[in-house]
Parts: sequence; structure tokens; C-alpha cells
Amino acid sequence: MENPHSSARTCEIDSRLPLTDTVDDMLQGTNESDSANTCGHGHTNSTLQSYPAESPRNKRPIPSCPASCAPSNLDRAKVNELRQVLDVDQQMLGTRELLADSLVITEESKVSENRRTVVERVKVQGLWLAKKIYKNSDRDQGERKIYLQEVEILKLLTRKPHWHVILLLHHYEDPTGRGCLILSPLAQTTLEEFLSQSPTQERKMLVGPWIGCLARGLAHIHSQRVKHKDIKPSNILIHGTNPVIADMGISHRFDNDSKSSGRSAGSFAYEAPEVIQQQVRGRRQDVWSMLCCYLEILGFLKDLDCKKFHKSVGGGIYYYDYDSVVVWLNALKLDAVDEEELAFVQLLLHSFKKDPQERPYALDLAEQIQAICKQRPYKYIGECCVLDDTVNISSNLEHAVAGAASALPCPGDLEQGSLLHFVASMSLSLGEIDILGAYPSLNTLYRQVSSRAICSIRSAERKFLLTIAPKYCKDGKTYLSLSNGFIESLSQAIKSGAYVSCLYDIPLGEHNDPYTTKYFEILVGEISNRYMTYHWD
Repeated sequence: MENPHSSARTCEIDSRLPLTDTVDDMLQGTNESDSANTCGHGHTNSTLQSYPAESPRNKRPIPSCPASCAPSNLDRAKVNELRQVLDVDQQMLGTRELLADSLVITEESKVSENRRTVVERVKVQGLWLAKKIYKNSDRDQGERKIYLQEVEILKLLTRKPHWHVILLLHHYEDPTGRGCLILSPLAQTTLEEFLSQSPTQERKMLVGPWIGCLARGLAHIHSQRVKHKDIKPSNILIHGTNPVIADMGISHRFDNDSKSSGRSAGSFAYEAPEVIQQQVRGRRQDVWSMLCCYLEILGFLKDLDCKKFHKSVGGGIYYYDYDSVVVWLNALKLDAVDEEELAFVQLLLHSFKKDPQERPYALDLAEQIQAICKQRPYKYIGECCVLDDTVNISSNLEHAVAGAASALPCPGDLEQGSLLHFVASMSLSLGEIDILGAYPSLNTLYRQVSSRAICSIRSAERKFLLTIAPKYCKDGKTYLSLSNGFIESLSQAIKSGAYVSCLYDIPLGEHNDPYTTKYFEILVGEISNRYMTYHWD
């Protein structure tokens, strides 16, 4: 833990942070403002990277269509500006010394606030991040102790990051002495807010796999000898479509024994019985709290928003509502829509126990969730967590395979406007810029599209950028280059309007998150966070 009286007031930002602008560029743009749907703060045309003009060799084979079919809220110039965050050549311009200068951080709008902290939206080297400020840590020693404790926990977790756990990039004290944390990712909402919305088809498609991903994230936290102690929906961030466990303010680091006792500062509604009764408790207090979150997710999947669910089982304090919850789960068994849902309800009944000794550990819970997904393998767990993404498999791939020519058919032989045509066209675009790992990744994507495991551009984009590409890229730089090229071609394909029939898995009228400039801003943030939390060779 740092000495609070030390004259050194900053620490380095993690070197994995993608860099784009020089310090002069960032400082020059400090007082400029963005529009709501862009991420181009402080940039002018002169700061954008120049891309070669199209020639017969590098021209993208994407068919044109009437302008009326193209998305009206997608600005490709802004998308190209966003892509600079992923630019590897620009990345080499930065140094740790420049990043350690707190002036590089551009203050933006407030995201949330509570009694202890305020979270602001900031931009560092072109990338949107979250800045968490401990408001009273400059004058309240108790608050300062909590701030330093969270720094210690987050620094420990940063040694082996996880995609579903918040990542500390930088911590320092501002000129007034308040403790500040720069965190990735900058989320768009929380699980609490998400579950308070109407349970539409699209939202229910998203939320199911978060169950297993959160179990994996919690298991990872426990494996690093950290007990969270305040798992609840408002402490689970949603970044794009990725759930992230956050807020380590009262977390506890342990050595061999995770047990503690006495009063707790956690949220009463989600606290385990042994915590409320001030008994000795270990890591499985977090499992109780996570199971409470699962109950609310299951309610959402059964068309109950958070408010209606709490009303159906009691007052929203799970220790007191225990019997009502068990009755509700038993009733659901009779109406289960498939074997996976029945197995998941039974898993909740077997796990949601007042006696902590009868609860599984987080890792056991994650493995049981994966085991019940047989016919529909990603119903309750994301593919990112079904696969072992703690080790990059590229070390097992021959370089000849990584650089092999595309096995995809010529786009001219496929129906224009089809999903297969989109993937084949994309392969030519990326192949021409000679990115190692492009062809194996795209061949894998094409096979899954051909087998109809992927049925839309949105699914293809997310599967490719966040699951397939990290597996086949030999290192983080390659992944950023491949993602950069993919986004360029993706934005051009969408802007052309040629693929409107296969953009989404559900009709556009029912879609809450269409392709806009704002969407690409979030997507770039997801790629950056994936890059920073993946375990590259």
C-alpha cells in the first residue's frame, strides 16, 4: 500500500492502454467539447491518420445501394477517427512518462454519484474511460483508508486481469488531494438499471449468458485471494454487451483463510444470512449475493422487470424473502420451457441455501452452469467463458497456418447483400492489408455463418472481434490491427446499405442498439478493454 504522505502523487497507467494522440494533441483539445454521438475530442483533420486512396488493389468489394437505405446516424469520418484508438503505429508514439502526466486526462461529464464517490466520463489518449473520485479522501482519514484499500485490491487484480472484472489503469491524487482511479471500461449502464427496463426480446437474448460470465468473473476474483463483499446489481456494470464486476471499495484481501466476522458495510438486501447475523463467513457470502442477482435475471427472463420481481417474492431483502423465493422457484419448475431452464432452476434451488456450507464455491457454480447448457451451449454462459481464454491458443498454431491464404469463396460467386457475401468481402479487404491471423479468423467465422450458427452481421461482428480474433492473433498488437481493419470494412459495408436484410438477429424496429456512430464508439471501447484484459503470449 502506498504511503499517504509520500511526495509521489501519481502512478503509471498500465502499459496496455492503447495510445493514439501525442500529449500536445491532447492538451490542445482539453477545452473543446464533443457532440453527444462522437468520440473525437480535440481532433482536427490534421491529426487524423492518412489512409491510402482506393485503387483497384485495395478497393473494398462491397456493393453500393441507394443512399436512402444507408444508416443516417453513421458518420464514417468519425468512425475513422475512433479507429485511431486501435492504431498500432500511433500506439508506439506514447510512453509511460507521458501517460503518467495527469494533464493528459480530459475531464468530461458526470456518470454517477453517491455519498462517497463520483464517477466521471473522461478521455485518455482518445479512449473513453471512467474516473472514480473519492470526494472526501482529502480531509477524511476514514475515506482515504477506503480509497487506498481499493487501490491495493485493484492493483492485485490487475496483475492477472479478467474481462468480467473492472481494470485499474491509473491512480493518483488531484490538486486538492482527492484520490482518483482511472478504470476500464466506461460502462453504459448497470445490471440494476438494465433489469429495470421492459424485458424485450433483444434484452432477454443479451442477459442470459451473463449468468455464467459473472460466475467466472467472481471465481477469478476469489482465485486472486480477494473477497468482494458487496456483490449486487448496481455494482455490476454493463459495457456494450459485457457484464463487469466493479466497486472493490469494501473488498477484503486474504491469504489462506477468507473467513471474517463482525459487522459489514455491504448492501443489506443482498447480504448473506451469515453476514446479517454477524457470524463467521468466507467467500461463499459472495456466492449468496451473486445468486440473488441470478434470481433477478431469471425473473427478467420470465418477463418480470426488477420492480415486479421484488413485488412477486416479497420486499426485496433476500434473507427475509427466502421462503417466498423458494416457492417461486419450485413453481417455475412446472413451467420450464426447456431442459436447460429446468436444470438452471434446479441449480438455483440447490445453491440458494441459508447454510453457507451447502452453497457451492464460485468456480463450482460456473462449472455447473456450463454443464447444464447442452442443447443450447450459450444460453446461460457466454462463449468467452465456455472457452478457456486465460491462455492464448495462438502459441499452438503454426505460423504457416496463421498466414495461410483465405479458403473463402469469391464474393462474386455469392448472393449480394447476404451474410456470406459480407464475410467473403471482408476477407478480401483484410487480406490485402496482410494482417497475420486474419485468414484463420475469417475462415472460422465463415464456417460458422455457413452452418447458420451466426445469422446476422451484428452476431458476426461480436463473435469475430471479441471471441474468434483474440484466439487466433499471436499478440495484442496483431489483435488491434485486425480489429482496426475489420471496423473500417464493417462501417463501409453498413454505410453502403447493401446488407440491411441481415444486419440484426431481430427486426430493426425491435432493436434497441442500431449501428450508429455512438455504437462504434462503444465497440472501440469493448475492443480496447478486451485487448487490455486478454492474456496474450
